[in-house]
Amino acid sequence: MLEGSHSITIETLGERFRRAGELYTRDLELRVNFMGECLHESIDGLLGKLNLTPEKVNHVVLQQPDASKSFKAVGKFGFSGEALALGAIATHTGDTGVASCLLSLAHVLDHAQGSERIIVASYGSGSDAFSLLVQDGIVQRRKQSSDVPKVKDYLEKREYVDYVTYLKFKKYLSTFKS
Repeated sequence: MLEGSHSITIETLGERFRRAGELYTRDLELRVNFMGECLHESIDGLLGKLNLTPEKVNHVVLQQPDASKSFKAVGKFGFSGEALALGAIATHTGDTGVASCLLSLAHVLDHAQGSERIIVASYGSGSDAFSLLVQDGIVQRRKQSSDVPKVKDYLEKREYVDYVTYLKFKKYLSTFKS
């Protein structure tokens, strides 16, 4: 259940972009990153709106371009290691872009118990933070759909590919054999 949300926007120069008709995104390589500032401001606003303290948060899900940047940004709040642990999947997935919040949220929901609170904060030209209260029926629902794979199952099935295979997937190299 959605308990509340807080959003902020910032004006940026556009760290990444894709022009109309282009297949791939580009990076201006400005090396200016507003993510930490945005995540901090949106979470702070959410906690203030809902009169919450970090101790009342069971799980934290963040945008994750890597395994540490986001977590350093919210370190000042004092969320417990347990609250951050389940949502931290970038070490297993790498940078999944905008999907990182949703993948992490799905992973947390695979393990969450009823009455737990989840804070989710994304980043992109600002930040959206929201608080979810897990309903008591989640455990029963998971039992009813036990045949549905969990995020962990997909992560365990991952297949590592070498760089040449990656380049072929991205269509930088031809797969034509002569």
